[in-house]
Amino acid sequence: MTAARLAALLAGLAGAAGCMRIYPDPELPDVIAEWTDECGPDGVTVRIEAVATDGTVVTQDAPCADGEVRVEDLDRTWHTITAVLLDAGDVVLGRAPPAEVDLRAGLSRRAFLWQFARSEGFYRVAWTFAGGDTCASLGVDNVMIDLRNDETISSAGGWCAAGKLDYFVPVQAGTYTVQAFAVRTTDFVTIAASEPRADVVIPDRGVVVDLGTIALARCTESCGPPPPEGPPGDGR
Repeated sequence: MTAARLAALLAGLAGAAGCMRIYPDPELPDVIAEWTDECGPDGVTVRIEAVATDGTVVTQDAPCADGEVRVEDLDRTWHTITAVLLDAGDVVLGRAPPAEVDLRAGLSRRAFLWQFARSEGFYRVAWTFAGGDTCASLGVDNVMIDLRNDETISSAGGWCAAGKLDYFVPVQAGTYTVQAFAVRTTDFVTIAASEPRADVVIPDRGVVVDLGTIALARCTESCGPPPPEGPPGDGR
């Protein structure tokens, strides 16, 4: 091979390498994140973060109007998927509650992010019982969580045996007093309650507040009236 032909061959290979497309790894799963059309007049970009159990973060941006985006080549583990709505200047307008996806089998999954909260925040909470009591020993099926202030009463509930809410509750931004009630659903009687916790701040723009674990104690006389709502379903 002459020097001229070798030079031409090397130049061709270099040109081909320069336009080579890198395809997704078929051995690694993807997440297709979807959201509702809540862009508003100012929502331009949706930023998706896929956070693995080891803390690895993969970020993908997409136009809000697209309604979905594929986040490719994620590790085979659980991921928390979050979505942030941004304006044209990358200012945060709102967030959707996180979604959990299990990619351990190596199969791609869809994650539906159902709301961009702007004036609201979200909270998570767990519960336990004092004195060795359990849901069964108290005969309760449901735990209600109340957030109250002078303007707003927000109540949500979960099955007692779950030990936590399995969904995120949107609450208008503000400062609240939080209290938990264990309710016997056969007659809607409150059997146990927590002490009120004052000055709990719920920010806006979809920030998630972890309220930790609330301890409930068996009522010796009366816990007061049960929360105004009856027992919920699964909250979805």
